[in-house]
Amino acid sequence: MVTTKQIKTIDYSGSKFTGEVNENGKPDGQGTEWWPDGDHYEGQFKSAKYGGHGVYYYALGKEQIKCDGEFRNGERNEHGIEYYSNGDRYDGNWVNGCRESRGTHTFRSGEWYEGEFHRDKYNGHGTYYYPSGNRYDCKYCMSQ
Repeated sequence: MVTTKQIKTIDYSGSKFTGEVNENGKPDGQGTEWWPDGDHYEGQFKSAKYGGHGVYYYALGKEQIKCDGEFRNGERNEHGIEYYSNGDRYDGNWVNGCRESRGTHTFRSGEWYEGEFHRDKYNGHGTYYYPSGNRYDCKYCMSQ
């Protein structure tokens, strides 16, 4: 038997969801959630949390950030790409919303770091590349 999901708009205290809901009326399937500060998520929901592929748009101070990737239990998990309004970009792995494992952080200046991350910081072996062609092999301990 095929279950057809309903499309609903739900107003929560502080946010608004529009999209597919399960038989209990909870977000489940494709949808969009908006927050009063302008942050919003477009993508898959599973059991009322971000789950599957999605795009989260948010502001960090004056900077606008777009995160396109995989979500699990409401957090960025697995692979994703984060685009910053200043031209920087991160392409790599996430665990519970933090950059983790291997990734590449590209700067608008043309420099980039390719290597290991832990808890959102450079950590472990990596290489810093310069537009001139020079490179610096390094080992970081929590971005130091």
